[in-house]
Amino acid sequence: MQHTVGFRVLYIFVIMELANRKVIHFNLTDQPTLEWTKQQIRNACFEGQPKFLLHDNDGKFGQFGRPFRVENAGKKVSCRSEYDVWLCQDMDIRGIPIPYGAHNAAAHIERLIGTIRQECLDRMLIWNERHLRCVLKEFISWYNHGRVHQGLNGIPDPDPVLAEPKPLRGRLVAIPVLNGLDHDYRLAA
Repeated sequence: MQHTVGFRVLYIFVIMELANRKVIHFNLTDQPTLEWTKQQIRNACFEGQPKFLLHDNDGKFGQFGRPFRVENAGKKVSCRSEYDVWLCQDMDIRGIPIPYGAHNAAAHIERLIGTIRQECLDRMLIWNERHLRCVLKEFISWYNHGRVHQGLNGIPDPDPVLAEPKPLRGRLVAIPVLNGLDHDYRLAA
């Protein structure tokens, strides 16, 4: 996703876990390169790594003219870019490029990008890269732990605060997110 700050365009790199709609890692840059993207994967996979990584067909990934076969753990794996070869050989992750012209293949990440734009970036003036980073950090924290996800039957990510037993009586408290841009509602004793 790209966002304009002044006259600079910043690219927002996001890694999302599909099973629970949780954003695992994000970062910003104005010059996305293959090496920068590889470093983001290393940072995101520090504690645990996925089996598959769905990604777009950006030219920076070093696209091959036709699929290239690589051997990994005794199996032949078809790779369409240098990035897929690196993922397979160095990270032991199967890179899956989105098929050309199949925009619905990345529906979850497209929905996340739309949510970030509609609920956050379109409603705020972003002054610089540092401000954008702070805004996205708070929004993504709320997105992961407090925002209701319709695809998950309205259940947000298990939060230690939510795991505590709910009071039988109490009042509803609105906790502001991004200085009141949105609110997280909780029962208080």
